[in-house]
Amino acid sequence: MKQYPPPLRWVRACAVLSLAWLCNALAADLPVALGPLQHPDLPNAKLTVANLTQLAATQHGAAKAQAERLAILIKNLFTAEYQVTKALTAATQAEAEARRKERNAADWMKPNILGRINEVASREALAKAAALRRDASQRLAEAREQLVEQLRETDSVIEDFHKLEEFDVVLVLVDTSATLAKRSLPNKAFTSTFPPECVAAARAALRRRQLQDAIPPTTAIDRHSMEIMRLRGMPGGNSRQRLDLGDVHHRLVALSALDAAVC
Repeated sequence: MKQYPPPLRWVRACAVLSLAWLCNALAADLPVALGPLQHPDLPNAKLTVANLTQLAATQHGAAKAQAERLAILIKNLFTAEYQVTKALTAATQAEAEARRKERNAADWMKPNILGRINEVASREALAKAAALRRDASQRLAEAREQLVEQLRETDSVIEDFHKLEEFDVVLVLVDTSATLAKRSLPNKAFTSTFPPECVAAARAALRRRQLQDAIPPTTAIDRHSMEIMRLRGMPGGNSRQRLDLGDVHHRLVALSALDAAVC
């Protein structure tokens, strides 16, 4: 049988599909790079930033920009939380020192062997104790405010990746943000602007994708290939069954819908 070259539109379609596959492969690298954040602590954050930096070095254009943006975000987010941790430690130490000075102030008010007290020294000790608490509280408040700003920036990044339907990335960032806010901020100090219903929808969409990915890909490919051969009258089909490319496309779409329904 005489062989015919494939129509130009088929060649273009294959090129588009190849490009789409490549984009999906690059996008799939982001969730892998973010994997350590399943346990969102400082060592895993450093590992994640290293992963994203390495990933960005291998990519170009939008994919590179996305990896770099996530690396900066994760670095700033966990740096801000680390500053809160340092401020909390400093506040604990300042409280211990303030209490020591309060005990000294009380001792100055006890009569000595001569029956005298030292009101000036007692007031100075109390003033130093108050200053220690005030300074520690201010540093802690500033550190927490920086963390809140980074969490707001995280919300902005979440929104952007949600528009791109990068649900893996969205959910990693949502869970990381919630964990940091819960463990490093007072209750209700930060409320995410990303709606809970969108989080639920993203989880559902990701589960659907995972179910679809779990199906052996050759099943759909073989069915589509056989249908193309049959409709084009290639070996295994009838030449009288040849249809135009538009009809082939519509039938393939129907097959894809059937596959999705099965999933």
